[in-house]
Amino acid sequence: GDIPYLTNRLTMIVDGNDYATTTQIRLRPGAYSRRRENGVVEVLFNLAAGKNFRMIMDPENGVFYLEVDTMKIPLYPLLTAFGVSDSVLSNTWGRDLLIRNADKAGNIDVAITKLYAKFFSFDKNPGQLSTVEKSRKILAYFDGTKMDPLVNTSTIGHKSSTITTTALIAASAKILRILRDRESTDDRDN
Repeated sequence: GDIPYLTNRLTMIVDGNDYATTTQIRLRPGAYSRRRENGVVEVLFNLAAGKNFRMIMDPENGVFYLEVDTMKIPLYPLLTAFGVSDSVLSNTWGRDLLIRNADKAGNIDVAITKLYAKFFSFDKNPGQLSTVEKSRKILAYFDGTKMDPLVNTSTIGHKSSTITTTALIAASAKILRILRDRESTDDRDN
């Protein structure tokens, strides 16, 4: 009697009581790439703490976007607001892609306000903050996110335990390597 008995219903009998155990497999926190059915390459930022989001590059125009829920926000103005220089992006993306992203970037204030609204939906007066203040709050929010640095080292080649501008740039570089057939997408199941 002390050993639980496994039934053909995948339940266990313990002391005469029938118990069911459930297990849910969860993706480890980190950045994972995949190719969507429509051919678009994305990197999912699967966070242990914080709101998940995706990065894509539009294959039609070469513009990088963050997708938060159903909203697409251009990446370039966000990185610019966060202090990333064009020379850093040019080294990663190449000059032509940098120019394309800068040309299609739109307004920095609009991009930051959209991202701020997604991460701080509880803020009833976002118009009272400047773009610089919103950018600082977004970066502080990113600093509070959590990912597995070992996963990120394996997937995007950057050992990051939080969302950083370097992790975002590394994710964009991963998308480019996949699109240029220099690297494959990540196997999320292993």
